[in-house]
Amino acid sequence: MAAANDLRKGMAIKYNGNTAIVLEVHHRTPGNLRAFVQAI
Repeated sequence: MAAANDLRKGMAIKYNGNTAIVLEVHHRTPGNLRAFVQAI
């Protein structure tokens, strides 16, 4: 399984038994909260 930091635009991944294509990847740091990766 790939880590969230390994996701790149255009990658195909298996999610809940379905194939999904990563369209966008954002590294978010909202205010004083911890950073996270958001893939769409």
